[in-house]
Amino acid sequence: MSIRIITDSASDAEQNEFSNVIVAPMTVIINDKTYRDGIDMSKNEFFELLENTDTMLSERKKCG
Repeated sequence: MSIRIITDSASDAEQNEFSNVIVAPMTVIINDKTYRDGIDMSKNEFFELLENTDTMLSERKKCG
């Protein structure tokens, strides 16, 4: 039996950092535009957007 751990990108774990960990991207909404963390923007781009916006939302994924 194999065990896998699933976390989201808020953990700062890299996708290939651990062989048994799956990293799901967080969804972030900035200025009414939706981004997937690590897919649609880099960490540096995220922090640049964060500095230049007044409103930011994130979506929590449902398990199951």
